[in-house]
Amino acid sequence: MQRESFIWNPFNIITAIFLFFMIMCLLFLSAYNSAQLMAEGSTEEPINPDNELLTMKEILAEKALLNKRESSLNEKEERLKKQEERLTDQEASLNKLMEVRTKIIRQLVDTFSQSNLILEIDKQTGAIRFSDGIFFDASRDVINENGAEYLNEFIPAYFSILLNDDNREFIAEIIIEGHTDDVGSYLSNLELSQNRALAVARFILHDDFPEFEHKDIIHKYLTANGRSYSQPIMTNGVINRDKSRRVEFKFRLKDEETIKEMQQIFERTNR
Repeated sequence: MQRESFIWNPFNIITAIFLFFMIMCLLFLSAYNSAQLMAEGSTEEPINPDNELLTMKEILAEKALLNKRESSLNEKEERLKKQEERLTDQEASLNKLMEVRTKIIRQLVDTFSQSNLILEIDKQTGAIRFSDGIFFDASRDVINENGAEYLNEFIPAYFSILLNDDNREFIAEIIIEGHTDDVGSYLSNLELSQNRALAVARFILHDDFPEFEHKDIIHKYLTANGRSYSQPIMTNGVINRDKSRRVEFKFRLKDEETIKEMQQIFERTNR
């Protein structure tokens, strides 16, 4: 059998050349794409482990800061909670003191409204006011006979209310105050008012004063102050000199001022 020989005719030559050209084009395109990919890859920032580590440090630092802030907020919240509890207790104590004051004032009014003593009771504070002429003669600081009789009747009844078993634990201080009008200098009136308040206290505490319940303990509560004309009595915007010349008996309850301040703070924090 005779092998056929390949004959290079013009058609075969053209076909071979075309195939060769196509192969070269494919090789060129492949080389170009590879070069392009290498070029694009070279523009990307290489992975830096240190950058990743720095980012992790920042995250951990931010987390630690947030934890610290959360802890601080929790502490502040706890302090505010305790403060609110204290203020609530103080408010309850103030309400209790106001109840005690109201009760004492009611007892004072009931007792002295049935007596023949000439006096005024402040129904808001419980202060009892005696006009100037009851205890002293004009511009004098020695208790007169009428004043002695008044004190002999008033003092036992007054202290029997303030220092009884129900009220005594709430009483912090009992104050005798002397007041004057605005005639004369402040200093001279201060001396006069102080001497009058002291004269009343001295009279009550003297051994010759008649015995009464609680006489042995009133020195623990009693103080005497002169106020000159710093707190005059006003009538229609004008100083009433007759009423301004007076002696007052006041009482102060324990922790009253402190509790009032705490209540004001509590009210401000709840606005």
